[in-house]
Amino acid sequence: MKKTIVTLFAFTIILSTTSAFVPDDDAAVLYRIIKYNDINQNGSNDEIVTAVGAPPSGNALTGWEFVIYNNSGTEIDRGFTSLENAGANGDLGTRFSFSVGRSLGTITVCQTAQANWTNTDPGIAATDPENLGRACEVITIATSGTGPFTRYFGGYETPQPQEPVTNLPAMPGYLKILLAAFVLGSLTWLLARKPAPSS
Repeated sequence: MKKTIVTLFAFTIILSTTSAFVPDDDAAVLYRIIKYNDINQNGSNDEIVTAVGAPPSGNALTGWEFVIYNNSGTEIDRGFTSLENAGANGDLGTRFSFSVGRSLGTITVCQTAQANWTNTDPGIAATDPENLGRACEVITIATSGTGPFTRYFGGYETPQPQEPVTNLPAMPGYLKILLAAFVLGSLTWLLARKPAPSS
């Protein structure tokens, strides 16, 4: 009986020691993507307001799709920027949030292009896993902490050329004659009504 107790005690000690050294490789790390209107087209997110208590500037854009890939180029998530937290400071509440396992090492975030918009940050790179020419960024997952970590994508709306004014169709000849007759008749009538000078 004594031998059994000692064996169980030893097993318990070994089990506890082993579990204490299991690395937390699969911790979920939170990332947030903010798409901003790069008004001055300088590729910097200086249009975004982040001050405590500040109202939104309106330069964080909703409705932009982002696709997330693992380091093998396989899609693992996608979503759209939206107002996730109306109570956040400034523009920080308008975003797309996602979590990835730390063990992935690196991920690629790609922005789905929209018509009439030019991307400035991070720009078009040769890192698109699907070779679609999208703006993508390779992110090395943080080795400490679980976030949130914020990344920015910027772009500006491209002005579209004005539609040319369509010329009015040429007036048919008979309408020109009628119009001339109307103008001439009106002038004749006006002259006829002109009062005679008083004597």
